[in-house]
Amino acid sequence: MNKARVLIVDDDHEMRVSLAHLLDSAGHDTQVAKSAAEGLALLNTYGPDVILSEGAYSFVEKPFEPRRLLGILKNAIRMKQLMDNTDLLQDRLAELTDLERLLIGTNDQIVAVRDLVFDFAQSKTNVMILGDTGTGKELVARALHDLGARRLAPFVPVNCAAIPPDRFEETVFGTT
Repeated sequence: MNKARVLIVDDDHEMRVSLAHLLDSAGHDTQVAKSAAEGLALLNTYGPDVILSEGAYSFVEKPFEPRRLLGILKNAIRMKQLMDNTDLLQDRLAELTDLERLLIGTNDQIVAVRDLVFDFAQSKTNVMILGDTGTGKELVARALHDLGARRLAPFVPVNCAAIPPDRFEETVFGTT
């Protein structure tokens, strides 16, 4: 079981201490709250993976069997991880669908370019796009921009071939 951030919300002091001890011993990072208001405050700052309280994923009556609690916790953590992975895959599928509309084709080279565009768009790495006239460099640049973290900023294409060699550094990098 992966280490998880667990928020324990319970009005019973002994229960909070007991649960925190159990979960810490099982290798989890725990925070405790004695009220719903305190729990909500920790929710924003702590960002728990799982909240132990009443309702939600499962219910454990007091007194509880520690192994049963750990089993429920393990299943809740796994469920959250699966939901996170599902959301990530759905987002990637939507982005790939948009990318396939920009870079059309099914041959191996186009598929490879789409994969590279998606991979580079997720990173903060600078990318230089090279190719002959008419090969789609601006389409690739636009796809990188549209899928990247700065997609809300304006896309500004620059034709480097139109910049005189003696002014290239100044124009591109702002140096003299």
